[in-house]
Amino acid sequence: MEQIKNIGTALSQLLNASIGGNPNMTLSARAYCEDWKVTERVINTIFFMEEDHCHKSWLRDVDFCATVKAKGK
Repeated sequence: MEQIKNIGTALSQLLNASIGGNPNMTLSARAYCEDWKVTERVINTIFFMEEDHCHKSWLRDVDFCATVKAKGK
């Protein structure tokens, strides 16, 4: 199951990068961060099983970044 999540995340990052975004950020996180209300609503509807998916994706990206920085010190 974890491998499927990782592949989904990678695909979301690829899609985000293909439209000019940071390749380390998922499209969901970018929709939240950039305040793309319509896109955020669509993504949250697709991922209805996780309440406020885009916001939580952004939080995961921020947490991951902090973890990587801490390991580098």
